[in-house]
Amino acid sequence: MMVRDHIPVSAALALAAGLLATPSPVLADQLVRIGIHEAKPIASTETDGVTRGFAIDVLEHMADREGWTIKYVHGSWSECTARLERGEIDLLFPMFHTEERERIFDFSSVPLLTTWGAVFAPREAEIESILDLEGKRVAVVRDDVFNKELRNLLERFDVESVFVELSSTEEVFEAIVEGIVDAGAVERIDGQRMAGSTSVEKTQVVFSPGLAYFASPAGRGGDLFEALDRNLSAMKADRSSVYHTSYEKWFGSVQTRPFPRWVAWILVAGGLVIVLVLAFNLALRAQVRAKTREIRQRHAQLEQEIRDRKRTEAALAQKEKEFYQAQKMEAIGRLAGGVAHDFSNIINVITGYCDLSLKKIERDEPAYDYIQEARSGAYRAGDLTRQLLAFSRKQVLLTRVVELNKLLTGLNKMLLRLLGDDVEFVMKLAPDLGRIMMDPGQIQQVVMNLAVNARDAMPRGGSIIIETMNVHLDEEQAGRLFTLKPGQYVAMAVSDTGEGMTQATVSRIFEPFYTTKDKDRGTGLGLSTVHGIVKQSGGEIEVVSEPGRGSRFTIYLPRVDKEAIVDGAGEPDTALGTAMILVVEDDESMRRMTVEMLSSRGFEVLEASEAQRALEIFGERGEEIDLVLTDVVMPGMSGVELGDTLLALGPDLQVLYMSGYTDETIDNHGVLIDSENLINKPFAEEALVSKIHEMLERRET
Repeated sequence: MMVRDHIPVSAALALAAGLLATPSPVLADQLVRIGIHEAKPIASTETDGVTRGFAIDVLEHMADREGWTIKYVHGSWSECTARLERGEIDLLFPMFHTEERERIFDFSSVPLLTTWGAVFAPREAEIESILDLEGKRVAVVRDDVFNKELRNLLERFDVESVFVELSSTEEVFEAIVEGIVDAGAVERIDGQRMAGSTSVEKTQVVFSPGLAYFASPAGRGGDLFEALDRNLSAMKADRSSVYHTSYEKWFGSVQTRPFPRWVAWILVAGGLVIVLVLAFNLALRAQVRAKTREIRQRHAQLEQEIRDRKRTEAALAQKEKEFYQAQKMEAIGRLAGGVAHDFSNIINVITGYCDLSLKKIERDEPAYDYIQEARSGAYRAGDLTRQLLAFSRKQVLLTRVVELNKLLTGLNKMLLRLLGDDVEFVMKLAPDLGRIMMDPGQIQQVVMNLAVNARDAMPRGGSIIIETMNVHLDEEQAGRLFTLKPGQYVAMAVSDTGEGMTQATVSRIFEPFYTTKDKDRGTGLGLSTVHGIVKQSGGEIEVVSEPGRGSRFTIYLPRVDKEAIVDGAGEPDTALGTAMILVVEDDESMRRMTVEMLSSRGFEVLEASEAQRALEIFGERGEEIDLVLTDVVMPGMSGVELGDTLLALGPDLQVLYMSGYTDETIDNHGVLIDSENLINKPFAEEALVSKIHEMLERRET
């Protein structure tokens, strides 16, 4: 008997004593309640109201031998199993053993019979193997063991069918006959009973041989199962018993017919031929097996090729999506770069005249504050321009070799103040970190923007971790990051424990002016600026985020084998100047403002609106001129061509270029983006004067 749990020895002894003291409910002359559901020819109720079948013959024979009184309780399969679970009946059959049922019922040790699942279909259906069920609608009985077994079998063969679950075998066959489904899978014996009165027949597809047992409520089998197992074992061993005669009666048997003696002589005479045919058959089978293996191997290769092709197509689709996104970003960048020069000139004129005005009025005058506000607004507009250029990867970067760990350590105190007390901030810096080539100011902006973005993602506090590490990217890893080449990189990761983002949000976070924050909490340019700076510096940024699981931004920058440059000790002198400066600028407002700005600082200033006029002035007063301040892009002769011409005439001359154009435009005119003779528009008066002093001091040395 199969039970669910092991019983301790002491409990077993107590139970045995109780059984000896109290008569068993299933002893001689006791009532045995048996659940009967329609399972012809195993057991069923005929039209005359009498219950008949193979199992009925066997049980009633046992009842006569054991002195039982049998009561049949009729119902559907679900009704019978529910009654068995509640203990309203003592036996139910046939029941297949499963782990789930073992937790509810006890099973006899000796099975009643062996059966299996089978697939039934209309006679015209061409279903010869399990593979023919691909795409077919298959009806099954809900909660039936063969339902589960067929699903597992199809999964192993990678066959996909559409399952329709019904309540009984009768409903399965009704669905097949009415064409609702293409086939049905039920227990073989029950299915053959139904097939006999329909146009449905059993196919060649059979599966999952199983043993059908008697079942009882948990803990109630006892003496009943002992008698069942004993009688079934004896009857199965005796070929003349009720078990075998009833089996032949209800299921049929293979009958042997005597054949004439001359047939035997023919068989003997043809023995040699049979042996030869057998040998040929074995050889043919060997060839078939070899060919089958070859076909299976080729099939496996084709499946692998199909999987590889699908992966390649998916990767190409992702690359195409990224390419279109890059094109869109590039188009916006071109627009930003296109307005940069003129906008920078306008902002520079505003800030320049504001600086000049502030020097001419007292601080207690009402106009002073107005001018100060206008100046601040203009500088914010200049910052917006620089952010757009950073996003579009068009700003001028003053790059140098940088030790990233030292730069991050220097930002530590500022970041702590910025993030607040409710944010835990940790730095994990690799001790042997390589160096990078980058604009230090820009990498600081990247770190600050990522830190602020992480803080805003944690309104109730959390943790931010900044890590650095050396990374080697192979071809596969570099390809995943789209633009990088295999090689050595320095990586910086900024992680937070915030709200995280959906993939739809991640796909758009680097677009300018896209933000999920409130209107008063940012312009939507922070992450687009980070993206632009990283890309322009030859790196790549990777984002991993899920809602509720935080975000991780990892920046990869090319590693360089150069020594870092140490900053100078002090600031250049910005006192009044005594040199003569020639200002060459085609924008009249910009030129007049620059001339007045330099004049107010003590410089003697000459001006020209274009390169030809500058050459004329230099021809007249070239020996007096100490420095030429020229715009890069001008009509006619460019500022770079003018500078080359003037340097040929006066080798000791200093030429300072100014431009609001992008780095690409400046490169096209011959000025290196990391050169020391360039100042970007818009510039403040102090920055311009400081740059001029720096170049004049260089001339003297």
